Amino acid sequence: MLLGWQESGIAVFMTLIGGAGYFAGPAIGSIIYTFLQAYVTGFTVYWPLTIGTVILLIVLFSPGGLLAVFDAKIGFRLGRTPIAPDETPNGEAETGTAVTAETKAGS
Repeated sequence: MLLGWQESGIAVFMTLIGGAGYFAGPAIGSIIYTFLQAYVTGFTVYWPLTIGTVILLIVLFSPGGLLAVFDAKIGFRLGRTPIAPDETPNGEAETGTAVTAETKAGS
């Protein structure tokens, strides 16, 4: 079997490493995955265990991938505009109740 579920899993791992929420995330993840595989293979035959540990650490400590770390620390935007949890996309603060035109007109 040329392309099985293992190859699909590698693509998912590459996306997790780079960051699924970023356009360049899978590309960066594939570069890191390929470099890590080539580097670790020279030291041990158990390279999948090493790469699995790295992926586990990234998912635990940086769920958005490595580009999310750059985004948070350096302000490296890559075309994303985060929305604060207490704001709506139009900039108004959420109060827990629906604000309608009638409510605004009545006040």
